[in-house]
Amino acid sequence: MSNSKTPTVPYSLTRPYFATISMLNVLLDKSNLTNKVKAHCKLGLRAIGIIYTSLSCNSEMILLYKKEFDEFFSLFPKDYANNRGLTPVTMIITNLELCIEANDIVNAT
Repeated sequence: MSNSKTPTVPYSLTRPYFATISMLNVLLDKSNLTNKVKAHCKLGLRAIGIIYTSLSCNSEMILLYKKEFDEFFSLFPKDYANNRGLTPVTMIITNLELCIEANDIVNAT
């Protein structure tokens, strides 16, 4: 018999998006970050999910214009704050990284 192993796809590549976001939220909750930073990061993760879902389904990003996202997008340049669907995901991720490093809410400008 051969000792060759069947190639497998890593679990991390097959894990659904919502499971990854849920795990990130749990890690945020367990961190020593301030509650304000945790809430900001969770909102940013939700915004990323809405953007990806809207792009993949060719739908509008109306959810990003809900009142709960107003404060989040006010930290971004006005062009993106007024046209939230145009905000690059990389800009949101960079903002979240900066907030985590500083343990404070940081402008994305």
